[in-house]
Amino acid sequence: MSRNGLNMEYVKSKNRSKFLRLLNNNEVMSRIDVASTLSLTRATVTNICSNMIEKGIIIEKGEMKEKKRAG
Repeated sequence: MSRNGLNMEYVKSKNRSKFLRLLNNNEVMSRIDVASTLSLTRATVTNICSNMIEKGIIIEKGEMKEKKRAG
């Protein structure tokens, strides 16, 4: 595997760790709030969620009302 591939795996691993730590401390959060808090894209958070839901690590509770954000 190329050096770049190893670096991307490291970044993915760190993102997953930060994601789980955040959920452990907050229990329930929307994907948008997770993305904003961790400075990740919504797509990255969706990929992490999908993978963890598939593996049974987390469960999706449904839709949340979005917090109003200052524009």
